[in-house]
Amino acid sequence: MVNDMTDALGLSAAQLKAAGAHWTAREIAQQPRVWLEVARLMGADPALSAFLAPLLADPQLRVVLTGAGTSSFIGECLAPALARRGPLRVDAIATTDIVTSPDSFLARGTPTLVVHFARSGNSPESVAAMELAERSIDRCYHLVITCNAQGELYERAGAMRCAYRLLLPEASNDQSFAMTSSFTGMLLAAACALQALPRAACQ
Repeated sequence: MVNDMTDALGLSAAQLKAAGAHWTAREIAQQPRVWLEVARLMGADPALSAFLAPLLADPQLRVVLTGAGTSSFIGECLAPALARRGPLRVDAIATTDIVTSPDSFLARGTPTLVVHFARSGNSPESVAAMELAERSIDRCYHLVITCNAQGELYERAGAMRCAYRLLLPEASNDQSFAMTSSFTGMLLAAACALQALPRAACQ
């Protein structure tokens, strides 16, 4: 991994250490490997397809892509690709918006799949957004995509009847502030799960 970092970035291990950039450099350099692991994970998960297939076949389904902070941008990146796929209604909504005004963003009578992006899964607003969606929507389903098996969001999803939790490889659980491989790993996983990418790319 050290050689990968130095080769990819053109900096020595000593330079990275002196700059306090070890973790950021590692998470940039490891992305191709993480993407392959995520693709293999998606291709080997028939239970995920069984959970999503009947939902995505419902023309009335609304998909809400949500996350806190950097994770919220995953939804903003993915929403246009899903909208082009049609005919589903797709909205990227930050958890902070849901928490501050749930009635403005959640529709009780509309069947909704809430896709939660969370590196750690411990952000209070992420947990609150899940709880609010569960209370505010009559037919609410949750897909949790996270990098942390010990996260509160992951644990709560495991106890819910209409939820599926997708745990990404441990390497994606970034240690740096930049959230590099966690961001791209979660984006790739969601693109595969929601069929924004060809099936061949997700195996």
